[in-house]
Amino acid sequence: KNIMVVGDDDQSIYSWRGADLRNILEFEQDYPTAHTVKLEQNYRSVGNVLAAANAVIANNQHRKAKKLFTSAEDGDKIQVYMAADERDEGRWIAGEIEKQRAAGLSYNQVAVFYRTNAQSRMLEDMLLRAGVPYRIVGGTRFFDRAEIRDVMAYLTLVVNPADDIAAKRVINVPRRGIGKTTIERIEQFAREMGMTFMEGAELAIVDPELRASARQAIGEFVGLVNEARTYGGDLRKVIETIIDKSGLIGALQAENTDEARGRIENIQEFLGVVDEFTETHEDEDALYEAPTAEPADAPALAPVPSSADALAGSFYAFAGANELAAPAEESPVRVLRGDSLADFIEWVRLRTDLDTVAEDGHAVTMMTVHSSKGLEFDCVFVAGMEETLFPHMNSVGDAAGIEEERRLAYVAITRARKKLFLTCAYARQIFGQTSSNPISRFIQEIPSELRQTTGLGSAGFSGTGWEKRGSRKGIAGSGTEAGGGRVFGRSSASGSSGRSDERAARVGGSYVRPGAEKKAAAKMTFSTGDTVDHKTFGRGKVTKVDGDTLFVKFSKTGQTKKLLKDYAPIVKIG
Repeated sequence: KNIMVVGDDDQSIYSWRGADLRNILEFEQDYPTAHTVKLEQNYRSVGNVLAAANAVIANNQHRKAKKLFTSAEDGDKIQVYMAADERDEGRWIAGEIEKQRAAGLSYNQVAVFYRTNAQSRMLEDMLLRAGVPYRIVGGTRFFDRAEIRDVMAYLTLVVNPADDIAAKRVINVPRRGIGKTTIERIEQFAREMGMTFMEGAELAIVDPELRASARQAIGEFVGLVNEARTYGGDLRKVIETIIDKSGLIGALQAENTDEARGRIENIQEFLGVVDEFTETHEDEDALYEAPTAEPADAPALAPVPSSADALAGSFYAFAGANELAAPAEESPVRVLRGDSLADFIEWVRLRTDLDTVAEDGHAVTMMTVHSSKGLEFDCVFVAGMEETLFPHMNSVGDAAGIEEERRLAYVAITRARKKLFLTCAYARQIFGQTSSNPISRFIQEIPSELRQTTGLGSAGFSGTGWEKRGSRKGIAGSGTEAGGGRVFGRSSASGSSGRSDERAARVGGSYVRPGAEKKAAAKMTFSTGDTVDHKTFGRGKVTKVDGDTLFVKFSKTGQTKKLLKDYAPIVKIG
């Protein structure tokens, strides 16, 4: 009878992997002479964090009574932020992380948790834009996930059938019975005939040496790609149809595991990426002619149409390096169109090449709550605290499922040593659709005297990093005065185009017609010593230029940030 076990029934969060809570709850029944010692003193978290955790977990029926206590001080209240939408949520978290860092906290001591992997996409996007370095633990960056790469490979093949890597990636995804030998045979055709892999696949359809079933499977695959090339119209519908016909989601549904369901959620979230692209590029079907009033020695400034987006669209209207050097009227800038699949692929590639870790290796940790078990951080953000997201929709209506979600919330809360931030959104686009959900019951279960709420419907809505909060289309340009001229001339929140001064706005010494100034700023060349203004970080000086990457030292914080020139909301002063 010499047996000793240690466990915490309040942190049992892996029932879907076969963990059984009763092992702990019924231990004394199984071993009637057992002596139980409760370890209730906590050496990690401040008083308010523990009080919040105790209050939440007390709502579970199936648990052993215990109450954690600490000799540490109470610490800050739990901050609850109610965002307008998922972009605002990500922006606020990025801004708040910068505030904590300015107060002396290292990025390494900050963690951002989310309930489902698909939530990481918008959070990653907003941290990238704010120049906050991050690493994903126990998971993969959104666009590096296998199922997203599969979708991208299908889309790439439709636009460019000569992409052999994409073709080989998905010819047997989902499984169609096209094995290694068949693929090698197609490669051999392609090599001998000097053609692409897809052309080799078309030949293989009539190759008598291949099994009839393999020939049929290749025929279906080639047919799928060729048919998809004829699709036109609404980009989201086109992409949805390609994903549907590929059978990717059907194969994952057939697996019927939690992991497969998570992969389906990621593919649905990818459709949110498509929506974002079409929304920010829908009004960009035309090319503007170059302004003629250019002094002969001025650099050719490629003018582009205005868009209601001060940021997301700001660097996608781009030209190749050689085109920028040429006179503007010879090679107008190609503007990405909202209905073009090729432009969409290009846009995704551009935004996924950004560097995510700072030079000193310090980075914010991002992970699902499940992955966080056993870890601790000085400062913790839990995003997406809404009904159907956390608690997850799969558990709503199932008492045992809700209790497991509450244990998961308990784990999330108790990861925080000093500061805890919980965020939720009034409306959220996730899994490719927009929904508006009530605030999570787990926030309501924290006594009101322990929490402080800011955001929508409260006085705390203004001035958290981004002075003016915008609509879905990114950060609203509120006509910021920088260097004496209107810089972001349109407010995306109101859609007003800042036409109060109809004269051409002067940007960096070149004349551009009104409404074009935003992207013109993104087109500027920066050099060491230039003074710039950033929407979040204020004034700074360029200390180094490395291709499209600028190293800017900001005077407000004294920090040097690495920013992708066309991606960051910056303008040159003077």
